[in-house]
Amino acid sequence: MISKILVPLDGSEAAEAVLPYVERIATAAHARVLLLAAVDRPRDWGEDTGGDLKGERHEAESYLRRLQARLASATGNDVEIDVVASPPAEAILTAAEKQEPDLIAMTTHGRSGIARWVMGSVAAKLLHATHTPMLVVRPPAEGKQGDASALTKILVPLDGSELSASVLPFAADLAKSLGASIVLFHAVFEPVMTYPGAEAVFDPGVFKGMEAGAHEFLASTASDLAAKGVKSDPVVVIGNATDGIVWAAERASAGLIAMSTHGRSGIGRAVLGSVADAVVRRTSLPVIVVRPTISREDERKAIR
Repeated sequence: MISKILVPLDGSEAAEAVLPYVERIATAAHARVLLLAAVDRPRDWGEDTGGDLKGERHEAESYLRRLQARLASATGNDVEIDVVASPPAEAILTAAEKQEPDLIAMTTHGRSGIARWVMGSVAAKLLHATHTPMLVVRPPAEGKQGDASALTKILVPLDGSELSASVLPFAADLAKSLGASIVLFHAVFEPVMTYPGAEAVFDPGVFKGMEAGAHEFLASTASDLAAKGVKSDPVVVIGNATDGIVWAAERASAGLIAMSTHGRSGIGRAVLGSVADAVVRRTSLPVIVVRPTISREDERKAIR
């Protein structure tokens, strides 16, 4: 259940592209929102601050208060603000540890240039450092806005492993709050067998077994979701996982992708961690990534 959302901002329109999605989710889940700004260098927040951090802090607070009033009015929920003197990634991780939000929401890019916060690099650091689920939104092209009203269908990529399925409780709770359905996705690679001195050979029997296994796994998962009151539809594609996820999300008119940062490798399996990174870079849709709690044994299994 999402009860608190942490939203890092850098004062740019690009960073604000996450706000329509925050507003939609916070309203549906009745969640509190914490708006966070980091001030660690002169002139990050304005040219008229005199170059001192006190002036920067004042500019950042004024900016957040304007957004605070707007979001509080739109959601009917509590909206708090916080300005900290710290590098952005460190500020966000510290706030996440202290505030224990259920979701961190931010864009892939913000302001860039001399003495400006490059949001993309911060988002990348957080994706690999935090255990808090993250909503990552790519800013739309200039003059356009993201469509948060499209959050009626959520694509959830799975690879058959418990690690990849760790996203399901979060995705199911979010779907119930939004009144959305879920598209369960599984990619199957064509198996190729090779022998010393021989050409690669395609084995249709192994392939059929893998495809049947994927359908069976998704059907079982759909049944579990139905028991929780969440409607879902299975999609199995043949080929590359990243290409399949982007294609399936577009074909299903999904408004959001939710996936685990880790999966399990092996015959016909995608290493979901690398796939998650690729999907965030390639899709225009917002992506929620969930990092599972992984034991050392699970880590060993995930790289076999």
